[in-house]
Amino acid sequence: MSVELQKIAVQEIALLVPQKWDKIQLNIEIDDIEGELVISPKGKYFIGDELYELRLGVDATNAFKELRKVMAQNDRESRAWTICDLEIQNDGQYNFQFSYDEPPRLATLKE
Repeated sequence: MSVELQKIAVQEIALLVPQKWDKIQLNIEIDDIEGELVISPKGKYFIGDELYELRLGVDATNAFKELRKVMAQNDRESRAWTICDLEIQNDGQYNFQFSYDEPPRLATLKE
């Protein structure tokens, strides 16, 4: 199930960039802050050597929320990841890396 959700997230992100891109890099921080799920995405994509900012749409954001929820349900300790790094190549290859550490950008909201 989470592999399918990963594919959906990748597809949603690929829809946000022009057709001729080379690589997409995305860092998402997501955490429960005072009972509210807060997301801080930072993304960029490359066309050749040119770097462009990537802004997530509602569908892509929802895909990551669902992916996080399902992965937490399948985790032995019911842990939800807080940081996701994703790299997508234009040939369709992608790599997710998840962390359960304190998300640095969102940590300032907890003070």
